Amino acid sequence: MKYVLALAAFAALAGHSAAASANELVIGLGRSDYSDNHAENRLFGTVEYHASPFATYRGFDFGLGGIGQWGSGGSYFLGGGLVVTRDLGDRWFVEFSEMPGFYHAGDNDHDLGHDLEFRSQLALGYHLNEDWSASAAVAHISNADLGDDNPGANFGFLRLHRNLGSH
Repeated sequence: MKYVLALAAFAALAGHSAAASANELVIGLGRSDYSDNHAENRLFGTVEYHASPFATYRGFDFGLGGIGQWGSGGSYFLGGGLVVTRDLGDRWFVEFSEMPGFYHAGDNDHDLGHDLEFRSQLALGYHLNEDWSASAAVAHISNADLGDDNPGANFGFLRLHRNLGSH
């Protein structure tokens, strides 16, 4: 949480481009880091959809999104929630998302303690042109102590964004 607050403070001080984000498709590839020492780290892929923002406040664009994330060992996460973005000048942007959803472990070593998990993600990206952007993201999935066990899992992703146009 302290990283989110620090990022929000940094973004509030940074310059802002006037162009709001449009609908976009985001495809990523990354690696897991499970907190449980018995769990093997694996490759993961993600597909996200970010809808056009429904509100803008102090340069932050607020929208909704959905995610499908799957791992090489049969685990997957399906969720949806809030996506917040902020341009940092003409090309750079920062993105935060919080998406609750359903997590399937695939095997006992990758059990995160509950079917309902919360994925928090922070990304730094660069607009390549009007249609394409790239970003690096870190994410954490946790059940927020809903289950008896809450080992959590961390992820790092490289992502490619495709602008699908606005409304």
